Amino acid sequence: MAERRTAARWSELFADETVRPDHTDDPRHALIHKLRGKALAQATGIAMPAVHRTWDEPEGMDLAGLPERFVVKSAGGASSHGVLPLAREGGAFRVISTDTVLDEAGVVEYFARKREQGKARGPFFAEEFLVGVTGNEILEDIKIYAFYGEIGHILLRSVGSHGDPGSVRYRYVDEHGDDLGAVSKQNAVDPTIPVPECLPEMVERARDLSVAARIPFLRVDLYETDRGVVFGEFTPRPGGMQEYVGSHDKHLGALWERARLRLDVYIAGQLRVLPDADTARQLAVAFTSGSRHSRM
Repeated sequence: MAERRTAARWSELFADETVRPDHTDDPRHALIHKLRGKALAQATGIAMPAVHRTWDEPEGMDLAGLPERFVVKSAGGASSHGVLPLAREGGAFRVISTDTVLDEAGVVEYFARKREQGKARGPFFAEEFLVGVTGNEILEDIKIYAFYGEIGHILLRSVGSHGDPGSVRYRYVDEHGDDLGAVSKQNAVDPTIPVPECLPEMVERARDLSVAARIPFLRVDLYETDRGVVFGEFTPRPGGMQEYVGSHDKHLGALWERARLRLDVYIAGQLRVLPDADTARQLAVAFTSGSRHSRM
């Protein structure tokens, strides 16, 4: 009798999914690059923040003539290191939600330092500053963990002060906006963070984007703005600690494995290759236990 395979957990699959810089044929490389990821998302018809200006390196930055509020970003980087939301104040710029004021040389120096530390990679660009609907200076991040058309959970992230981890609040909900409670092993949850009114549209957008990306797991970051749902970025491998309690760890692992199988079916169909018997049995289980929203 064949040995029964133990279902993989999220923690195991996530640990194996490092995106190596030398593996340039990995499709996740294009999604990590913020400007390339925007191009894929834009093709699906979702609203995008305007890109005002781009530069190859920080030393080439020219902030003259940009709007009163804008965001400078690196196309690649870790966490919020490659992001500065700026408001023009006289001849300088205040980092929005903080008391920090930088002149143009200070902005250039900031990104040059992050580049040297390996925390920001070019090109660099100035993007539209988006206005939310909750009154906070910085929009809430709506981070949707998507598995090739299925939704694992949604992280609502509220930032009080840019660059201050202690000001960040978290809440985890399902695709319907129902609270999941303390599923994270790291982040204490704050149930007062509001669920976006447009969450159903966000979920459908995230499903479509995750299928379009053709990878088993992808975090889709979206914003609820005064002009509706707007795309933020793709994150194929979220940073920081991504550890969840046992039952949720198993749930996300099952979604990831089902996504892999459905993606294998899609690729086999494109190549006109039939799956072997073992894969066919796994697919039967995946399609039987999967969500009605599972897509090809």
